[in-house]
Amino acid sequence: RHCPMVSVMAPESMVGVLAEAGSAVVSEQIPVPTIAEDEVLIKVAGSAVNRLDTLQRKGAMPVPPGVTNVLGLECSGVIVAIGDKVAELGWSVGDQAMALVSGGGNAQYVAAPASLLMRIPRTLSLAEAGALPETWLTAFQLLYMVGGFTAGMTVLIHAAGSGVGLAATQLARAGGAGRIIATAGSASKLETAMAMGASHGINRHDNDGKWAAQVREVTDDRGVDLILDCIGASYWEQNAEAAALDSTWVLYGTMGGAAPEGPFLRGLMKKRIRLCATTLRTRPISYKAKLVKRFSEEALPGFEAPLDGKDPFRVIIDKAFPLSEIQAAHDYIERNASTGKISIQVDTDQLGAPASAAGGTCE
Repeated sequence: RHCPMVSVMAPESMVGVLAEAGSAVVSEQIPVPTIAEDEVLIKVAGSAVNRLDTLQRKGAMPVPPGVTNVLGLECSGVIVAIGDKVAELGWSVGDQAMALVSGGGNAQYVAAPASLLMRIPRTLSLAEAGALPETWLTAFQLLYMVGGFTAGMTVLIHAAGSGVGLAATQLARAGGAGRIIATAGSASKLETAMAMGASHGINRHDNDGKWAAQVREVTDDRGVDLILDCIGASYWEQNAEAAALDSTWVLYGTMGGAAPEGPFLRGLMKKRIRLCATTLRTRPISYKAKLVKRFSEEALPGFEAPLDGKDPFRVIIDKAFPLSEIQAAHDYIERNASTGKISIQVDTDQLGAPASAAGGTCE
C-alpha cells in the first residue's frame, strides 16, 4: 500500500492523550515528535487501548526510561517523514504501515522505529490494522518465543476473550495445537473464542472457580502442555492442577494479583513446571525487531490466506471510540465487558478512505 505524495510538513503541535490524576486526558498542545535517523513519522489513522494503557493511566505501570508519556502502544497510518537510514529498509513517504510503539500511539502523529513497522494486509482496514500490533505480537511471542509452542501441544489460554487471548487462539489453531482450552468470564466471550478455534470453553465462574477439574477431564487427566496466563496469583493453584508434567506456564500479567498464597513453589516443583514471566514493552528494540520480522514472515500472511486450510486470521474489534472519548474507552475496557480490541479512531479521513488509500490515489 503506497500513496505517491510529497513529504508533509507536520504541525508543531498535535492532539494526543496523557495520563493526569488517574484520567486519560486529551490535550491539543503536545509537541509533534521529532524522528531519529532510523525512525519514521506516522500520521496516525487508527490506534487502540490496551490493558497496559489503563495501568499506566492509574500510575500502576511506570513509563520506561526514554519513552514518551503519551499513551498508546500501537497504530496504523501513513508515513509522512522518514529518517536518513530508513529508505534502505524499504520504507518511503506515502507508505501505509502499522507499528508497534512503546508509547505515543494515541495521538495524531507518532515516531516509530522503522524496524517495528509492518505492511498492512490487503484484507484489513486501517482501523483493524491499528488494533493489531501489540496484541498479535504479544500472542506470537508468548507462544513461540517464550512458550516453545509446537504442533500437537495442548494449550490453556486464560482471558480468551481478550485481544491477546483471541490472537493466541487463532495462532495456536493455525500452528496445529492438539487442543486449545479457553477460559473466560462469560458465555459470549467463550463463544467467540470457540469460533476462533478453541476446542473447549470453560467459564471461570463455574464450580466456584475450580475450573482445573474440567481441564483434567477434557485432557483425559493428562493436563496441558502450555499455559498462557495474564491472571497470576488467584489462578496459581488451579494452573498447577491443570498443568501436565514438564509443562510450561507463561505469565504475562497479574490481573488476579501478584502475591500467591500457599505452597506455590512446591506446586511448580511437583510437576516440574517451567515458569516463564515475560513482558514486551520493556524489551529492547533489537528483540522487538526480531519478533516483528518473524511474525511478518510466519503469521502475517495468515490474514490474507488461511495457514491451516480453515480461516484467515481476524482482528476482533468490540467497539470503536473517537480519540476525543479516550476516557470512555478506558472505562469500557476496565469493566471487563469487551471481547477483542477497543479501537481508537484518530484520523477519520484516513479511516474512511478505501482500503488502499490514504491521502491520494494509491497503488
